[in-house]
Amino acid sequence: MRGKLPKLSPTMRAKLEHSEMHPTKSI
Repeated sequence: MRGKLPKLSPTMRAKLEHSEMHPTKSI
């Protein structure tokens, strides 16, 4: 999923990465 979104703001990327680490939690 990380390589799919090259242009992301740091906050949004952090949110996505956090959701990756915790799949049970949705954004």
